[in-house]
Amino acid sequence: TTLEYDNYQWLQASNTTIEMEAISGANSSNYNVTITSEDIYYGIEIITNSGCIAQSNRFLINDSLYSKPEIIEPTETFVCRDAIISLELSNQAYSSYQWYKDGSLIWGATSASFEAGANYPGGTGSYNVKVTTELDPNTEFESNTIELTFADQPNISIKDDALLCPGGTVTLEAKPGWNGEVGGYDTYQWYFNDVNDISSAVEISGATDSVIEIDVPAETRYYWVKTSLNGCEDESYAKTIQEFALYAPYISMNPWDGIICMGDTITLKVYSNDVSYQWYYNGEIIEGATEQEYKATMVGYYDIEIASTLCESAAPIMNNDSAVIDYRVKPTYTVNPEGEEYNNDPNHRIFCKGDTVSLMVANPTSYNNYQWYGKLFPINSTTDEWEPITDATQANYRFINGVDNDKLHYKIRVDSIMDNDEICAGFSDYKTIDGWVFQDPAVASYGNSELCDEGDSTLVHIAYPGEWSKIEWYVDGVLADGFDNDTAWANYPGVWIVTAYPEKCPSIPHSSGAGPTVQMMPEAFIDIDEYALFANPFGAYGRVYDYVWYLDGALIDMNTMGLDEHPGYILLEDVISGSYEVVISNPTGCTRFSEPYVIVGVNDSRNAKTRIYPNPFTNNLTIEFENINSIESFEIYNSLGQLITKNEIVSATQTINIETEQQGIFLIKVNYYDKTSKIHKIVKN
Repeated sequence: TTLEYDNYQWLQASNTTIEMEAISGANSSNYNVTITSEDIYYGIEIITNSGCIAQSNRFLINDSLYSKPEIIEPTETFVCRDAIISLELSNQAYSSYQWYKDGSLIWGATSASFEAGANYPGGTGSYNVKVTTELDPNTEFESNTIELTFADQPNISIKDDALLCPGGTVTLEAKPGWNGEVGGYDTYQWYFNDVNDISSAVEISGATDSVIEIDVPAETRYYWVKTSLNGCEDESYAKTIQEFALYAPYISMNPWDGIICMGDTITLKVYSNDVSYQWYYNGEIIEGATEQEYKATMVGYYDIEIASTLCESAAPIMNNDSAVIDYRVKPTYTVNPEGEEYNNDPNHRIFCKGDTVSLMVANPTSYNNYQWYGKLFPINSTTDEWEPITDATQANYRFINGVDNDKLHYKIRVDSIMDNDEICAGFSDYKTIDGWVFQDPAVASYGNSELCDEGDSTLVHIAYPGEWSKIEWYVDGVLADGFDNDTAWANYPGVWIVTAYPEKCPSIPHSSGAGPTVQMMPEAFIDIDEYALFANPFGAYGRVYDYVWYLDGALIDMNTMGLDEHPGYILLEDVISGSYEVVISNPTGCTRFSEPYVIVGVNDSRNAKTRIYPNPFTNNLTIEFENINSIESFEIYNSLGQLITKNEIVSATQTINIETEQQGIFLIKVNYYDKTSKIHKIVKN
């Protein structure tokens, strides 16, 4: 107490029923009590300044009330994750309790015992309790500390937080809990599944370490690891492995409304990082626009494609919604007459050549100045640009289609004075005034466009259907009588083309411009060059043929030469002596038979000692015959099979000059008296 009294006397008694006795020498405001196992009640008597005597209530002191709280040591302090450990005080006679873990208060833990589990508020850590007594609620007594360890659930992480790049590999690591180091368990076994269900997961053979390297799957896959530690078996949550993919970027605009006057700029920006950028305008790449921001000055729609710079195998991605920029001042105009709508496009109008067309601005008094613009080629084409039309500076532009105009697409620019007296210029959308919309016809043909015999015919027709009012067929530029519909049976040779007049604008002709060449199927013959024996006609210019070869009347199996079943040639290296013939057929079954082509002496070895040199040669060629008595003559042919010279044998050595011939391959045919021959090949440089 803070009051000052004249006299103090401390009292004691062994119970509450007997009179308290004065303690000798205990005459100050403080008295130190020695705690014993006996119950002793203490009190104090004081005398005030005015002489009044007062006595306090009795206060019990014993060792039970003031003993230090002690937590009973558990049997096990390391347990499995699903275990519960009960912590209890040996003395449970206190009036209040508060349990703590790692120095932090455990909310609601205010009884003489605490059930600690692996989950919050339990888990691995240091536990103690603070208590108070009923007689002294202001004094806290702190217990001893108990250290508990719960086996951590294994957690799977990706080593170095690597990106799951398509086609790449990553390493999965097993750790105790979320913040543990790799490893820490006695055993490991890894599993995977294509669905998030460990009960049907596949055990990965040999995957019994704390880490595992896997290929990044093309489809989402789930991985688990089962572990054991000190007899505690556990399993991780599923680790989802999914290919890295970029999120579609969002394009922001400043100003946000995307409305401009001519000459204004809008800043377009995306907030994707660690990527490359490519901006697009109206679906076309903007060359050089590869930054995070783009300054746009033209109306239209803008997009961006981003590609990861950290994961180059990841697919690029474009934004979902285009950034659309439009004019603040945007006039509209009408077409009079309306013409005919083309392909369900109200802004694409069809007119015939010679029609008068008027383009008229709506609400013309709203604007100050006008300028009409035109473009011939498609809107996205860079072949030409929008050009101002000379003298077209009024709200109404009138012209004769196909006569006064040389454009297909039209729009108008206007100037308008805004509230702040500034001039804002803008363009209308474009419209197409089309007199050339009709597609030119194309001609289809069959069977090589060939006639087999006199009186035959072959089918030609317009390849694609159309609405035509009149059709004319021409052969070699001359109108073909009697051919006036979309199908013609061509019965004589020549180039067949068609001219068609559409039902709309029937005065405007449309020509195929080209067509098939109808011909009689050529006669078959065999020729030779420096590479092969080949058949004619040879398939070219869309014509195809089938070839069947015969040698001395027997069918040749071309597969033995490594050739297709019916080739148009035989390589010289496969040619042997004999009489060759070929049968040629076209797709309609028309067939031609060649005359025999005789190859003689190719395999005759009697003149093996004939020497021809030099080979290659320039102008002069020397031939030496060891046995001239068996040789009648020799002939020299060029690569076209034309005879150059024929010489009788007059001496064992012959010198021939053929400087007038072109460079290339030549054949020397040596003729023997026994009517056989042998061919030698030489080259002129």
